[in-house]
Amino acid sequence: MIKSYKTVLILQIIVILIGSFVLHDFHYTNDFNRLPISIVLLIGSSVLILLMFSVLIQVLIAGIFYSNSTIDEGSKNVANDKFWRNSFLINLSFGILAFIVCIMAIVSDLDLAVPGYDSSNRFFISLAILIVSSLVISLLLHIKKSVNEITKLLGFLMILISVIVFAGSLFVASTNALMVKSYNRDSLYAILKNLFGEDVEIPSSEKKVTKVVVPVKAESKADENESDYDYYGFSKMSFPDLETGDYFMELFDESYTKSKVQELFGFFLSDFLSLDKKESICYLRGSIESGFYSYRYDDLVAVDKMIGRNPESIQKTYDSYSPLIYAFISDETYYDSNLNVIVDILIESHNDLYRTENPEEALNKIYKIMVLGKNTQYPDFHYEELSKFASKKVLHLIKQNTKDDPDPDYSIKVSTFWVYSFWARRYKENNIDVVFDILREIKQHYNVDDAQ
Repeated sequence: MIKSYKTVLILQIIVILIGSFVLHDFHYTNDFNRLPISIVLLIGSSVLILLMFSVLIQVLIAGIFYSNSTIDEGSKNVANDKFWRNSFLINLSFGILAFIVCIMAIVSDLDLAVPGYDSSNRFFISLAILIVSSLVISLLLHIKKSVNEITKLLGFLMILISVIVFAGSLFVASTNALMVKSYNRDSLYAILKNLFGEDVEIPSSEKKVTKVVVPVKAESKADENESDYDYYGFSKMSFPDLETGDYFMELFDESYTKSKVQELFGFFLSDFLSLDKKESICYLRGSIESGFYSYRYDDLVAVDKMIGRNPESIQKTYDSYSPLIYAFISDETYYDSNLNVIVDILIESHNDLYRTENPEEALNKIYKIMVLGKNTQYPDFHYEELSKFASKKVLHLIKQNTKDDPDPDYSIKVSTFWVYSFWARRYKENNIDVVFDILREIKQHYNVDDAQ
């Protein structure tokens, strides 16, 4: 018989401290790589493993220290151990529930990963959270026994708080140790998300949002040195007589006028995209990725959030502001900057995918390759897998587009990966058709102008 559950909990803490010290620099991955089932099972049963290991050690200790104890002496401690007994049972419940959830995640085809370089620290912190919460819940149950004598309402309140602590700590511990995604629309996770409406975006015109102030920076002489080189002079362009729509204008404050729209669009082309002569997909992609993480572009990010990923919102935005595209980007600029090549590459890559026997299956497969690559040697693995979908025409266009880059081989691989994953992302966002139609309209506009 276990003589003291307090010893079990102390042993758990010791094991956690030793483990976190020994595995301090360990990390499973620095990217979202899907965990194999064996690792998922190990993580899901870790609470039970830790608990059973501590119990085993405690039994050995008890066998040594209490080998000469009488039954009466042992029974004297039973009453004193009730607090620790409750804590142990709560901890056991955590372990059983975590294991059940782990099995459900595997059965429902969830994609689980660990979050980056501090994954080992997060794992042991999560275990510590569950141990501490088991003590807190045990204390609440101990208090409940006393307050029941005063009023049953307080006793019920202690139980309610205990349930909240139990559920909250389990949620915090699991999300701290694991990242969860699902790319199977029929999975339990995806069904639950759809049930609660997380995947359904409301058109921008129907969203209930607080008005957003979008400041457009006026460049001073001091700022000019910090600003990126504006090759085409977008920041100085102005078209006072240009007529545009006013879609989503009501979402912003009164200072967001049509002239501000032009300033913001010029800022987007000149600074955010850093559009230059003979632009490379690789550099354009890098500008976009770094732009969304820079505080300098909070105003552009605010506009992006207003548009969202809803196809109706994207189409209405394009219909309202396409005159800006054609005013700022002249025919000469369109071809000189290689935008014509980038548009052609995106259109042709879309055609590649929809020429396959099952386009939806191909897009789903690309999305999984993009996010859940088994090989962490980026971008070699992704290029090897995604180039299977690429036609000779697209690969030739990409090679021509990236031939002047410092490392053309790297740029080809990254660009191919980005181009095909671009359509996989649009497919998952349910806006692939509208984006493709807009690209075709842009191509047609400049082709017609070029012919004239």
